[in-house]
Amino acid sequence: MMLDWNDYRKQVLARIGEVGKLSPDTLRGYQELSNAGAKTGALDAKTRELIALAVAVTRQCDSCITVHTDAAVRHGAGHEEIAEALGVAVAVNAGAALVYSARVLDAYTSRTAGRRRPALVYHMTSVLLADGFVRLGAGTRLGNQEEQPVGTCAALPLGQRGHPRFPAVRHHGRLTSRCIRS
Repeated sequence: MMLDWNDYRKQVLARIGEVGKLSPDTLRGYQELSNAGAKTGALDAKTRELIALAVAVTRQCDSCITVHTDAAVRHGAGHEEIAEALGVAVAVNAGAALVYSARVLDAYTSRTAGRRRPALVYHMTSVLLADGFVRLGAGTRLGNQEEQPVGTCAALPLGQRGHPRFPAVRHHGRLTSRCIRS
């Protein structure tokens, strides 16, 4: 096991008890907030604990994990139910990363609005690099520090005979500048 979760839960609860002695209103407020959802009766205790586990994973809170795992088990949650709740947490976090990735691209577009993008030209698929011959196969884009498929050719910045990442770009052993604009 990664951690003795039972012992850890006891340690956490003891420390929370210390916080409660130092600041009883804080602990009382937390407990009131924690119990507020149960008063509506719309969700049963097991479902609330499964949600709490998904949130605990999302918040990366080990203390929350141990306390809410214990509560979920006490309320009858099984291994499969917990695993499904955790799967939801993973999917939501992946979805959030995807949405925020779109926000990054939006921020980039906003930041670079009005700038001219460098023209790309396409080149033959085989190149000789400084360290040896490399066949790029079904086409690779040489630009923006990435290699991306672009059909049956490779892209180079317009007017360049080589590329910063790929010096000495050659075709069949001779330096080439014969390219077709996209």
